[in-house]
Amino acid sequence: MSNRELNFIIEENKEAVFEKNGDLGLMQPDEDSEFYGLNSKGVKAMAEALRSNSFIRVLNLEDNHFTNEAVYHLREMLRVNATISELNLKGCKICQKGAEILALGIQANTSLKLLNLADNYIEDDGMKFLAKPFMEHSGLKNIILSGNNLFKKSAVRLGKMLEENCILEKLDLSWNHLNSKEGCKKLFAGLKINTSLECFDISWNGLDELAAGPLAECLSKNNILWYLDISNNRCRKLTNHLLMIQASKQCGFQSSSLLTAKPCKLLTEVLKVREVQVLFGGYKSDYQIKGPDVKELLLKRAKFVARKPKKRPKDFGQFILKLEDRPLKKEEFQLKLNEAKIKLDKDLVGEILQAFKVGNEFNAKEMKDYYLKLFPDTKLVVKAKKVKKKSKKEKKLGKTGAKSTKK
Repeated sequence: MSNRELNFIIEENKEAVFEKNGDLGLMQPDEDSEFYGLNSKGVKAMAEALRSNSFIRVLNLEDNHFTNEAVYHLREMLRVNATISELNLKGCKICQKGAEILALGIQANTSLKLLNLADNYIEDDGMKFLAKPFMEHSGLKNIILSGNNLFKKSAVRLGKMLEENCILEKLDLSWNHLNSKEGCKKLFAGLKINTSLECFDISWNGLDELAAGPLAECLSKNNILWYLDISNNRCRKLTNHLLMIQASKQCGFQSSSLLTAKPCKLLTEVLKVREVQVLFGGYKSDYQIKGPDVKELLLKRAKFVARKPKKRPKDFGQFILKLEDRPLKKEEFQLKLNEAKIKLDKDLVGEILQAFKVGNEFNAKEMKDYYLKLFPDTKLVVKAKKVKKKSKKEKKLGKTGAKSTKK
């Protein structure tokens, strides 16, 4: 059966079958079987179809559950396929045994450029089988190993791989546990003499100050790396240590993602060394922290609380406008609140006074101006004086007085 007679179909029962017809079959450059839930039979059928296929360049199998048998069929396909350049196996639940099976396929393959093994269960026992194929592969330029529960042994093996590999350009090791002293030493020692890696992501690994020395030494020697992501780690001392030995002067990286307790101070020091974009735990260097307006929150809260009683709601705005434009003491402000029968809790009153505090007193004028800025339509309502109604006696006296005047 030739490629022109082959049509690969994923049926509703998740099993793959071949259908002989006049369609071109697997002739698109991308084959996307993401989230299909392929079982071993489906993978076997797909692998057989891809053995001699010369059209598929990108194979996306993300979030399928691959048994060891399914990985075996995939391996046999990789050993003979010379067309696929990008293989996405993210979230396919590949375990240590699966990694051992897959390693032989990667080692024999010559066309892969990108391999995504993120969010699997490879761990240290699986990495010992993958490290050698990664080191010896002649074309693999981008490897993603994020979220594979990798520890010290994997760090050592990956460091050795980086020493020998002169093809790899991007390596993602984020969301692992590569934070031991020995592991960091070996990993960054390999990176130090690597001559090809340009982008390195080791964020979310729990790195602490133990990694500072090896990483700083690595950056002082490596002049190929231009993107380094060490964000979201535990290393408050790490970035300061890097700056102290001026590793940035010798390292040609253009974008670094760092985590520090004092980002603004760090940015200032980095810019003295060279013009560089710095990310702080995910935030760009030109960001400005803009939190809530405390005064606005307090005044809006006071207005809401004053109007809360259903029977006798009070207007906090009218209360503010009636205040004199002079500094008030805390006791005086509280007394005026009581006279206006506005019930605010002590904490809220204390926060309002603190927000508009001038010395040891409270600036009533500033609060009044701020309130009018928030609610410009607020106007002081002056109640008309009530005309006192005459009693019955007064009315009678008024009538008798009118009669007497007539007489």
